Amino acid sequence: MTIFSRLVFGYLTIFVLVIILSFYTIVQMGRFGEVTYSLMMNNNRMVDITGKLTDTVLSQIRYEKKFVVTKDTAFYSQFVRLKSDFDQFAEQALSLAGSARVRRSLNSAKESYHTYQSLFEEEAKYLQAGARYPQQWYKEEKERVANELIEGLDKVKLYSQDHTDQEIERLYETGTRARKIAMAMAGGFLVFSIALSFLIQRSITRPIALMKKKTREIARGNFGEDLHLSSPPEVAELAQALNFMCDKLKQLDKMKSDFFSSMSHELRNPLSTIKMGIQLLPEKTEGMPTEKQKKLLTILSEESTRVLELVNSVLDLSKMEAGMMTYILRKRSFYL
Repeated sequence: MTIFSRLVFGYLTIFVLVIILSFYTIVQMGRFGEVTYSLMMNNNRMVDITGKLTDTVLSQIRYEKKFVVTKDTAFYSQFVRLKSDFDQFAEQALSLAGSARVRRSLNSAKESYHTYQSLFEEEAKYLQAGARYPQQWYKEEKERVANELIEGLDKVKLYSQDHTDQEIERLYETGTRARKIAMAMAGGFLVFSIALSFLIQRSITRPIALMKKKTREIARGNFGEDLHLSSPPEVAELAQALNFMCDKLKQLDKMKSDFFSSMSHELRNPLSTIKMGIQLLPEKTEGMPTEKQKKLLTILSEESTRVLELVNSVLDLSKMEAGMMTYILRKRSFYL
């Protein structure tokens, strides 16, 4: 992968992780909001319907008492009309019941209501027929069943509120767990992002550091081995160019060493011959050389010696670079 591709991959990975975390957080927050709203709405509706059931029962009790006293059929009709309202509200309450305890309380209240209805119907038949009946017993039974019915409806309201509170508490615990999960995800994504950034950065900077080290070695004249890097294509191409340059420098260095060695050998023999000839020249000439000639011959001999020493130094340098120089190490003492 190129440097650009690695950077794009790293940024996209981190971006995707951030999107995943954000999406999870938004979904959980939306879910909590929906559940909380649903619980509150159901609770409010249950409280409202329970209140309507209680009002219906109280109204029926008033109409029942008025009918018993006055025997007016209008009150009986009002009582019967409210029965359908109670059944409708009871079905709505059962559909909203969120727990088994609430449903049991509603069913118990319906049974008490039906018992109350039966007692009133029986008493109404006696009243309409003008027959004698145990009026006090019916009155006490209706009051007892009505009280049970009202208490049952109060229990429905109480149990519904308790269920809502339990669900809200459970939702809070779920929210706490979700928050911990989100924090763990955020921490894990952060560590992963840092590790990914470190790996991408290292895959780019490490080859560059190796090439920097290789360049310093080349500057010191140590060409060494070629670089073989697992790196982005751009850096790999640069490393290949550096290897090619190093090979060329090796060839140039070898050519230089070969040239100096060849030149030293080629120059040393002629210079030795010239120096020997200069030394033999006074002996081969007729007569004594003049002072000027002696001085000139001395200068020629010194210069040829100096040039020969330079050639010997170049030759020694070539031997040193080729590893053919023999060293004799001696211990020396220094005295003040």
